[in-house]
Order: sequence, then C-alpha cells, then structure tokens
Amino acid sequence: MLAWHHRNSREMTITLFAPLVRKELAHLYTPDIQRQSQAKCAKIMDTFESILRVGGTKYLVGNNPTLADIVVYGDVGQCQDKYCGLFDFSSYPLTRKWLSAVEALPKFDEAHQGLAPVAGYIKSKMSKMAKL
Repeated sequence: MLAWHHRNSREMTITLFAPLVRKELAHLYTPDIQRQSQAKCAKIMDTFESILRVGGTKYLVGNNPTLADIVVYGDVGQCQDKYCGLFDFSSYPLTRKWLSAVEALPKFDEAHQGLAPVAGYIKSKMSKMAKL
C-alpha cells in the first residue's frame, strides 16, 4: 500500500495542493490543468474506493490502522471540504467512511491542529486564482 501511495494518493498533493502553495508551480493552476488534475484524481479515487471495497476492512490493510492509513490520509484527507476543499468525495462512500475511521484515531485532532490555518490560506488562494 505504501508503494501505491507514491504514484497515486500522492498525486492529489502534487496536482491539487502544491500549485497553490509553491510559487514555482503556480503556472499549473489554470482551468484546463485543474480540470485534468481533477479527472486524474477521480481515477485515483475510483481505484482507492475499489481497494476499500475488495478489502472489506475498516482500514486499508486490515481492521487495525497501519502506517499506510496515516500516510495516505495525509494526501487524501487534506482535500476534503472541511480542510482545503480541493476534491469532492461525495461519490466515494467507502472513502468517506475510511476518512472518518482515521479521524477517530487517538490524538488525530492534536496532530492536525496546524492544518486549520493552512486550509484557510488554501481556500483564500483558490478563491483568488479562480478570479484570474
């Protein structure tokens, strides 16, 4: 699962998040490129949803959380509306259930306190970029 992360869930950070926070990648935040990025991320999430369906477990590789859940959550979880709002998960019920399971882990809230200010910045940046 960790190997899958490097060329799949990590792409959500690279294509959706990075262009908003890294000046040298700002040229990648165009309507056409963002449409392509959303389509690419939808394919990734289709695969992720299938992995969860076939596995039939609470977490990615069983009924107990592993490093894979923590690592993949970092890329996928930040894209939710309650954080940065970069991707619509409404078509992915198993993914939403998995996100909730990871968010219920001990110390989750403490570990993600720093995301709130970043999320606010990302949302304001997206708003500004949309007006260009």
